[in-house]
Amino acid sequence: MIAGHCAHTRAHRLDYGPDRPRRHSQWVLPASANPSSSSASTPGASALLHKVWSLTERSAHPRPNRRLPRWSRSDERLPALQRFCTAPASVANHHAYRHGLIEHTVEVAENTLRLCEASTGVNRNLALLAALLHDAGEADEYAARGTHSWSLTDRGRLIGHDTTIVEWVAAASTQARLPNNTYVALLHILTARRGAPDWVGMRQPAMLESDILSQADRLSGQANLHAQMSNPNGGWGTKHRHMRSAPYSVPESAPGTQPHRGRRNTYGSDERLQ
Repeated sequence: MIAGHCAHTRAHRLDYGPDRPRRHSQWVLPASANPSSSSASTPGASALLHKVWSLTERSAHPRPNRRLPRWSRSDERLPALQRFCTAPASVANHHAYRHGLIEHTVEVAENTLRLCEASTGVNRNLALLAALLHDAGEADEYAARGTHSWSLTDRGRLIGHDTTIVEWVAAASTQARLPNNTYVALLHILTARRGAPDWVGMRQPAMLESDILSQADRLSGQANLHAQMSNPNGGWGTKHRHMRSAPYSVPESAPGTQPHRGRRNTYGSDERLQ
């Protein structure tokens, strides 16, 4: 279970040598996940897996986030990790391609760290752990259908990744020995939804970390859709069915050129847009 990868017993800490992600990604990931054979538009999954490991090192108090196991080729959890590294983050929304889930996870974790740096009173470790886990249940939500398409599994159709990750965290918490307040707070960050009706049973966010995760998640998804649908020459792009509007962009000025500053008036000063 993916949750077990991020919350495991102290006896199974990572070997954080510089070659570790490369060594283990050779057999954790299929050949198609190597950078040389991945889509040119996305980083290779082995590079993304390396980023996941690196993110755990950026914690001010990294030990709680180092509870990842020492992998062995016979480890029964490897298929789950492999699915996490190869699955999309959606079927037809953002990051809807092979390795999209781990790419989205890295982006959300990096966005979360940036937002934590700009905020006070935030538990950075807890926010980062939630960011790394928030969509991990999607590893069992999608199944490959052909080469470039995906469909929902029975678990995806009947339960969904939000419930799956709660199940996984609950199972892993008995091994990780998380303090009860940390365990409950982690589940709150993962499940709280602003604006959800009371009858659904979801709680409104009561922790700043929950709002940070929500913003980091949305930014990653929107940035991915804009990257896919924007006009590379600027102006209007193509509307995606999950966007409320077609994307509009203004390219940055090419190096060595001066940005337009408005026309000169009779007094020699610039007329700028207000």
